[in-house]
Amino acid sequence: MAATLQDIAVRVGLSPQAVSQAINGTGRLRPATRQHVLVAAQELGYRPNSAARATASGRFRCLALLVGMESMRSKVFPGLLAGIHEGLARDRLNLMLVRMPDELLTDSTVMPRALTEAASDGFLVDYTHGIPVGMKRLIDDFAIPAIWINSKQDHDCVRPDDFGAARAATEDLLKLGHRRIAFAHYSVGPAFPNPHYSVADRREGYEIAMRAAGLEPRVIMATEGFDVPATERVQYTRQWLDSPDRPTAVVCYGSSEAQPVFYVGAIMGLSIPGDLSIVTFGNSPIKWFGPEITIWLNPDHAVGREATTMLLQKIRRPDHKRETRIVPFELYEHGVTCAPPAKSTDIKSPI
Repeated sequence: MAATLQDIAVRVGLSPQAVSQAINGTGRLRPATRQHVLVAAQELGYRPNSAARATASGRFRCLALLVGMESMRSKVFPGLLAGIHEGLARDRLNLMLVRMPDELLTDSTVMPRALTEAASDGFLVDYTHGIPVGMKRLIDDFAIPAIWINSKQDHDCVRPDDFGAARAATEDLLKLGHRRIAFAHYSVGPAFPNPHYSVADRREGYEIAMRAAGLEPRVIMATEGFDVPATERVQYTRQWLDSPDRPTAVVCYGSSEAQPVFYVGAIMGLSIPGDLSIVTFGNSPIKWFGPEITIWLNPDHAVGREATTMLLQKIRRPDHKRETRIVPFELYEHGVTCAPPAKSTDIKSPI
């Protein structure tokens, strides 16, 4: 028969209430007393009854990570998951993954009971864009404790500062002396409906920095409404990079643009970063041909940690709208693909 709180209380000479506080990390017991209780619980083979605890407290002590069926709209990066678990560890909470198709995410008979069926106290919503119509309304109408991750919402949201990162990256190039700075983004058009908010935010951050310096932005992408297929990106990049007015620096939306720009620049014999500086954004450092790309790293870990903290606050006060938290990117310190233009430096190319 499994040991009970009463059994432990008899062993250590304390009340069941004090034993419960020691095991749950609450109350004001001395550290030595708490440790004595934990040792006794282990020796007796005590296992907490989660169902009984939930009934008594009204809490499952578990959060749910809610994702959709399409991976492009619900990407769970390792850093994000690590940040969530760090936030959970502080309060000894658990995490459950809940994956639902769009039709259930907008079903008023499903969403309200999803929390109890998942045995969780609130949702971390990792549904970043193309959000099903009615999903957010259901969450708000039924006062479901939920925090949105990496999504542009007016409240109850934690997301990276894509605008600020692109503006800072452009300003850094301007400080190095660059004036012909382009912004490259290839993933637009029918293949990418309902694009992520970062598409517009990064472009806007770049354009504002350029105009503040009295320069005209140069956005490079295929004809409006059409994306550049992966198989054509090298050829397309060669078309604009092999021109008399080619940029001396390129702010790339992501690795899908940085890779062909780097490759084409290299096979054209351009010195990188002397003739061509490259900066991009992403979730991890990039090293393809030797030199590491200058990259602003997405704050996945911090977003996960902040979102978990905010959700715990939301659970305590479900009716209170939390102000959106915007988390800054960090510049990767080992990137080497940005330098002053060749005419103003004799920095040797790393390739």
